[in-house]
Amino acid sequence: MSRLRIINLGLPKSGTTTLGVALDKAGLRVADWRIRKGQTEDRRILSGFVGDHLYRGYYETGDPLALLDEFDAVTEMSVASKGLSLWPQMDWGLLDAIRRHHPGVKFLLSHRDPAALVNSMLGWSNLGRTRLPQQNIPGLPAGYGGTPEQLMRWIEGHYAFCRRIFAGDPDFLEYDLTDPEAPQKIGAFLGMDLPWWGKANVKDRDAEEADQAEAETLAAPAPVRGAKPARQTYLHAGGHRTGSSSLQLCLDENRDLLGSKGYALGYSSRDGAPGGTLRLKLPEPRHAGGQIAQLTEAARDEIERVAAGQGRLILSEENVPGRMMHLYNGRFFPAAEARAQVLAQALGGAENGPIAHLVYVVREYAGFFVSCHRKRAVQRPVPGFDVLRAQLDGLDRGWPALIALLRDQLRPQRFTVVDYAQRGQSRDLLARLLPDTTAQELREPDRIVNLSATDRALEAVQARFAEVGGRLPQSEIDALVAAHAGDRSDLGFARFPQEESQRWQARYDADLDQIAAMPDIELLRG
Repeated sequence: MSRLRIINLGLPKSGTTTLGVALDKAGLRVADWRIRKGQTEDRRILSGFVGDHLYRGYYETGDPLALLDEFDAVTEMSVASKGLSLWPQMDWGLLDAIRRHHPGVKFLLSHRDPAALVNSMLGWSNLGRTRLPQQNIPGLPAGYGGTPEQLMRWIEGHYAFCRRIFAGDPDFLEYDLTDPEAPQKIGAFLGMDLPWWGKANVKDRDAEEADQAEAETLAAPAPVRGAKPARQTYLHAGGHRTGSSSLQLCLDENRDLLGSKGYALGYSSRDGAPGGTLRLKLPEPRHAGGQIAQLTEAARDEIERVAAGQGRLILSEENVPGRMMHLYNGRFFPAAEARAQVLAQALGGAENGPIAHLVYVVREYAGFFVSCHRKRAVQRPVPGFDVLRAQLDGLDRGWPALIALLRDQLRPQRFTVVDYAQRGQSRDLLARLLPDTTAQELREPDRIVNLSATDRALEAVQARFAEVGGRLPQSEIDALVAAHAGDRSDLGFARFPQEESQRWQARYDADLDQIAAMPDIELLRG
């Protein structure tokens, strides 16, 4: 009797986990989405995605199941994570290869009403809201799938595809997830009893990936022969008003040393750092669908440009989570999730490897908000600081939510959060970011950029904005700032009352405690 092999063609959230648990309890070895600890001793596949292993087997040997021989069933094969978009259940060439190499293989299609399936996708992490619309998927190109109607059309198309290519095939069974007789039908089709059938709902797979970080590091899948070597990215992502410009000066100051170690440098010249050419445009809250897809492609091209084929890349960009402007509406980087997702995809996912280390500098809230307001005031007309204070009273979130979001979306191998009070010199922060460089090797820049203008200068700039009714040439702004640089009078341009400042400090202290308790985060605090 030939060995029983089972392939489920169902989509995410269509009962694939329920099927996997049922087959496992029936005594079969099941591969569901990824290979987890305890499932295999084969280090080539441990912690890897099932869909990736299917394609590796297909293109390396012709047999998609070559790397999964120890498993009897594959219950979910699609991947929409870590920059990968793999949908083997929609690939006729791969499915036909499985059928040819394994005669008698049983194909299941776990069917769920498309409207109900869309609702579940929209409620599951960011699957239906951002990942599906942003990725290139068979039948759903990037930029489509942003509405429930479009997702339903894609789902219906997949069902029609499966019915057509397996029409009349006795080794194919479509079953409805809500059918009370589904387990009996599946058991009869497979020639076995299913002792369990219920509702299985494992934890969010985004969170599971963080749990698997150690296994991924120790047992990453073997590279495909002839594949492009993985690129390691070292990302300094901010935050604002924490010395990002000084770090970028430090990168330029040590360009030759870093180049000799194999690092390409990518940073902007927004505040005057020489040699900064990075122009990384990420989504704003207004962007959606096709716009995000276009931004992803543009960001990928920009990163490839600055990487210039090097195996290691240092990126320094304080605007990764977003811009300061949204603070004036009481919103703490509202586009951060979409921006991090686009950046993760632009960095190359499986092709170019993960982020090796992410460093983010946080700052106590009162000083952060004051510094942000002063910075914007020298660039454009701003309301009085009391207007900002009123909006900040209802701030929607803070540092812990942002840090968790960056961790979950960018998934760095290592993530260090630095309290601004512990930042030290720029060479200290840069040495902390890199694995093979000490502060003693690095030169500290001998000049300072992006210093805050004096109160008198800010008042003069804002008065001039009011006179002209709009923006000013940068040369005129610079002249006004220079003309009042010597007047250090405290005019109260941006200041919290003492009691309010103390409340913000208490929140910051509590938020640092929360960050310190987060898994996979290293916090350096003052």
